[in-house]
Amino acid sequence: MMTAQDASATLLDAVCMLEPLIRQYADEAESTRRLSLPVVRALAEAGLFRMCVPLALGGLEVAPLTFYRVIEAVARLDGSTGWCTFIGGAGGLVGAYLANHTAEAMFGRDPLVVMAGSVAPTGRATVAEGGYLVSGRWPYASGSQHCTWLFGFCHVFDAGQPRLTSTGVPEIRVIHIPAAQATILEDTWEVSGLVGTGSHDFILEQVFVPEAYTWRFGPGMPRGPHYQGPLYQFPLVGLFRLPVSAVALGIAQGAIEACIALAPAKRAIVGTGVLRDHPLFQARIAEAVALVRSARAWLHTAVQQA
Repeated sequence: MMTAQDASATLLDAVCMLEPLIRQYADEAESTRRLSLPVVRALAEAGLFRMCVPLALGGLEVAPLTFYRVIEAVARLDGSTGWCTFIGGAGGLVGAYLANHTAEAMFGRDPLVVMAGSVAPTGRATVAEGGYLVSGRWPYASGSQHCTWLFGFCHVFDAGQPRLTSTGVPEIRVIHIPAAQATILEDTWEVSGLVGTGSHDFILEQVFVPEAYTWRFGPGMPRGPHYQGPLYQFPLVGLFRLPVSAVALGIAQGAIEACIALAPAKRAIVGTGVLRDHPLFQARIAEAVALVRSARAWLHTAVQQA
């Protein structure tokens, strides 16, 4: 069986192989405000969207630290691509809370499946026979234009009233739909950073979602039989949310490398010569390197301890 170290090395090697392609399409992603499809397909074929899918469903079921390291490596090349790799790579986690046959249908058949969605509970799921009629508008759906499935968080209504859990709080339910059933609002993602993530809003209007393609969000969420390995004992927030730190580290590392590459030819504004030869520039670069390396060491230690 492949060890965690082997899996990490294999995936990092794959990222290195993808570097020319990711860099080639970075400007296009910036201008179109979405990842270019050749990059999406290459990421999928390299298995980067299956890092959190169970081995039993043909996924990689990587160790948490491997996930963080791979996300950082991609974000170093392009921030938007790193962000979308994080979102799509974590998407396999949702199968843990779905009916077993649903998880198998979503993740076990198509090796290039990509999950995206929004965690904002802005949808309305009205109880219907066999499932729910869902309407709503969800913001910040990164990767919505290249995904296979979309998820959205909804408040549940039954006979016009909010449905309550056994603890008396309004029920939040996560629904999953084929991406083609949603309307993507392509003019909602006008930003100065991570432009290529395509984090637009999406809309559903009275779409029927079968019960098996939904799950209740809250304490005590059961995990299906394919999701019993150590990876799925790790706190959900540690893979579904906190890897934004790895994206930030990758962007910072890429910025340092870009600055160092520029320094030998960039003329100094103050004084003579090029930036590379100025002590102040050297000191500032050294500080930046120390900050990124110390942040990485702290993050990796925290993940390993968790």
